[in-house]
Amino acid sequence: MANALKPVAIRINEETHMQVRANAGHHIAVSERIDDSVRSTVEGSLGRLEEQTTRVEVHLSDDNGAK
Repeated sequence: MANALKPVAIRINEETHMQVRANAGHHIAVSERIDDSVRSTVEGSLGRLEEQTTRVEVHLSDDNGAK
């Protein structure tokens, strides 16, 4: 059975009102620093599409974790 993903954080960009939702597996501890990094990476990658995008979901998993 695959690890269920739990919501870690939902951030809303005040300028564009875009939601960035980070989800992580049970064995991942997401700090505020990682959450900020995910958000800034998503916002930086979207470029001109950011104003047309209302929601982005990011799924974090540990491929090299205990098996």
